[in-house]
Amino acid sequence: MLLWATSPTVTAVMALLFSALPVFLGRMRGYLAAFAFYWLGFGFAFPLLVVGPRSLLSTLRPVPLPSGLAAVWIVAALAAPPLLAGVAVFRVRLREMTSAILLASAAIAVVNAAAEELLWRGAFVRTFGGEPVLGFLVPALGFAVWHLAPQIVLPSAQRGGPAAFVAGALFLGLCWGAVAYVTGSIALTFVSHALTDFLGLGGFAYLRTRSGEPAALAV
Repeated sequence: MLLWATSPTVTAVMALLFSALPVFLGRMRGYLAAFAFYWLGFGFAFPLLVVGPRSLLSTLRPVPLPSGLAAVWIVAALAAPPLLAGVAVFRVRLREMTSAILLASAAIAVVNAAAEELLWRGAFVRTFGGEPVLGFLVPALGFAVWHLAPQIVLPSAQRGGPAAFVAGALFLGLCWGAVAYVTGSIALTFVSHALTDFLGLGGFAYLRTRSGEPAALAV
């Protein structure tokens, strides 16, 4: 099963691309080109090839929330990531924003959330739905570790640097992974992921602020 090797493969290939493409295309063009490969190759094409389109797309179907305490923790796991992004990034960088940054952040959020949910949640849940280690923990760890690769170009600006960034990604992966594993669907995790990415203002990675200062990795 190719999914077994997803995490080291994605991390190694993307580390190579983030190292090489900026040399040939320039820093930010290379950064965007590497992400485009990640989204199209690993995020969309790879899961469809390995799991199959019909099987994978079935994970996009919305499912009703369970009742009682299960619904409470699911809502909390979905709400925590965007709330943290809103407080830690969106609120702090509000004065620096431009309409272009907002639009770019929205577009990046939708594409990135769709690609990553299909890869790190949908494919694994569909393939290993009854196995918590392979269906939940392994992809959560893989999702976290791969975030080291983009920091070759744009290191995290937050306190703690790359290690803190990966720890934050692990928290997100555990939140979304738990919901996807329990519900068998990525419909809700996609919404939470896209909102989190938007509030994390990924547009700052490609555009300058109103002051003209170069962008830095925000989240």
